[in-house]
Amino acid sequence: MGTGGTAAVPRATITTSPAGPRPANRAAARRRAVRTARKRRDAAALAHRAVAAAFVFEDIVAPPPPEQRLFVRRDVLDPTDVQAMLASCSSTSRTGLRDRGLIAAGYWACVRPAEAPRLELDDFDAAAGTLTVRGRNGTRAVHLPGEAVEALASWVEKRRRLHKPRAHVGMFCTLTEGMKPGRITAKEMEGALQRVARSARINKPVGFDALRAARAKELALAGIELPALTDLLDHMHLKTGGGKGELRQDLAETRRLVTAVAPQAPCLAFYRKPISPICRPGYRKGQPPPNKDKTYPAEVLTSEEIRSMLRQLPKSGPFRLRNRALIVVMWRCGLRVAEALALEVRDLELKAGTVTVRHGKGDKRRIVGMDPQAARDLERWLEARERLGLGCTGFVFCTLQLPYRGGPMHSPSTGEMLKDLARKAGIQKRVHAHGLRHTHAFELACERVPLPIIQKQLGHNDLLTTAHYLNHFADVHVIAAMQAREWDFKR
Repeated sequence: MGTGGTAAVPRATITTSPAGPRPANRAAARRRAVRTARKRRDAAALAHRAVAAAFVFEDIVAPPPPEQRLFVRRDVLDPTDVQAMLASCSSTSRTGLRDRGLIAAGYWACVRPAEAPRLELDDFDAAAGTLTVRGRNGTRAVHLPGEAVEALASWVEKRRRLHKPRAHVGMFCTLTEGMKPGRITAKEMEGALQRVARSARINKPVGFDALRAARAKELALAGIELPALTDLLDHMHLKTGGGKGELRQDLAETRRLVTAVAPQAPCLAFYRKPISPICRPGYRKGQPPPNKDKTYPAEVLTSEEIRSMLRQLPKSGPFRLRNRALIVVMWRCGLRVAEALALEVRDLELKAGTVTVRHGKGDKRRIVGMDPQAARDLERWLEARERLGLGCTGFVFCTLQLPYRGGPMHSPSTGEMLKDLARKAGIQKRVHAHGLRHTHAFELACERVPLPIIQKQLGHNDLLTTAHYLNHFADVHVIAAMQAREWDFKR
C-alpha cells in the first residue's frame, strides 16, 4: 500500500474497537480474568479470623446516655425474648437441646441462615469456648459466652451419644422418629425457631437474621463500637487492589443495621446532637397543658371531599386497595379507627353486608351494616390480600412491608395517611380518622334515618352521645327544613 520498503500488514490479524486494541482470542482473556478473580477469592477465604462475641459489659466504658429516652424498634427481639425462648426449650429431649443450640449459634455467634447448615461437630470446641463458622468472607472462630457454650455442649454431647457422627450430616440435623439423622435445611431451621417463639408467646419476627439483629441492638445500646460489631456480624468486603485479595471492614453495612434497630445507640453518636428543651423530661411540670380550655370540634366532610381524597390514592397496587378499603370502612360503617384496625377476616360477612366489632369501646360487641359498594371495595382488597400470600385469617388491614407483612397497622400511620391525602386534594378542613365517623352519622341524619338506628350503628348507650354527633347541621339546613313544611289553613 505504501512505499519506502514498508510491508503491508494483513487486516485479519488486528481487531480494533472504539476503546482501543483488543486481543483476538477473547475467550482466553476471559478465562485468565476468571482465574485471577478465583485466586483472589481463595486467598481471602484462607484467612482465619478470631472474633470475640463474649463481651464483658462491666469492662465497657459507655458514653453518658442521652437525656431523652432511647428510641429502639419494638418489633426486634430483646434479650428477655431470647431468654424466654431458651426457657421454653426442653433441657432433656433431643429436640429441645437442638433448638437451644440453634438459638445459641444464631444469637451469640451471629450465624447467617446459609452458614448454619454447614456447621459440623468438629467446629465446636467446648474447652476453648469457640465456634468455627465457614462463611462467605472466609473462616472465623467466634468466642462464645458461658451460656452459649453450655447450650452447644449439651446438644453436641447428646448428638454424639444418640447417633454415630457422620461428616455429611452436620452439627444440626433432622430428628425424625425412627429415622437416621439427615441433613437439615435452612428453611427447616427457621421453622424450628418459629415454633420455639410460638411456644414462648413471642409475636415478633424470629429467625437467624432476627437473632443477629437482636444481638446487634443489645451490643449497640451497651456501648460497643462499630468495628467490634462489624467483626462479630461478619460485615466484610473483599478489596482486590494491588493484585491480591484483602478483607476490609464494611462499617457502612453495620451502621445501616444499627440505625434500623436502634437509631439512637451511642455508637452512632446521636447523643451529641443538641436536644430541644421541650423534649427534656419534666419541661412542663407544674404548668397547665397547652390545649387546656381549647376545643377541637370534628369537621364533617362532604361526599365530594372524601371522593377527592380517594382519587389521590395510587393508581394501582395493593396499597391503593388497602387504604381505599380502610377509608371506606370508617366512612360508610362509622367505625372508630381502633375498631377498624382490629378487624379480622372472620369478622366480615360481605354477602350479608355486616361487620362484627368484637371489642369496641368499653369492650362492647356490636354488629354494624354496610352498603353494597363498601362491600365490593372490601372484596377487592381481600382478593388482593390472598394473592399476597396472607391467607384467609389475620388482620384485614395489615402492614405490607417485608419482613413485617401481615402485622397490625397503627393509628398514627392512618392519621398521617389521611392528612397527606387531604393535603393533596386541597382540603382546608381538619381531617382525621374520627371525623369520618362524624361524617357517617351526619349523612345518616341527612338521609332521614331514625335516631335509634343511628345510635345502634354507632354503638352508643345514650342518645345524648348520639345527639352530639348530629350537631353539625348549619343554619341553612334548618331553614331549608322549615321551608319544606306545608300546611293547609281553612277558614
